[in-house]
Amino acid sequence: MPLSPDHYIVLRDPASSRRHLWVFEGDSSVDPQRASQAIDDALAAINPSYAALRLGSALIDAPRVLVLPRGTFDAYVAEGFARRGQFKFRHLHADIHALSRVRGLSAISQQLQQERAS
Repeated sequence: MPLSPDHYIVLRDPASSRRHLWVFEGDSSVDPQRASQAIDDALAAINPSYAALRLGSALIDAPRVLVLPRGTFDAYVAEGFARRGQFKFRHLHADIHALSRVRGLSAISQQLQQERAS
């Protein structure tokens, strides 16, 4: 799939506490449902605990994927280098509120909040 392996974020899905939201940069040819299934299958294959929790959606639901245009994370990367000189892309965030406090990611947080409100 034409998704950026370097630029992605995972957080609790603000639309459902039973799943994770995976946010990627990619192009318009990416099918979010297919990407979600690929992530779900890969996680289940390498982690028996995950597979057990997913069995029949017992405790967690399949992940949801949001594909953003390439370049969406540029402000986050630029802010990180400007503030520290070195930068490591942080892929995991606790939730949408934590994401909204990260410099350069507020636009993504706002988009998720608008999606949640509609």
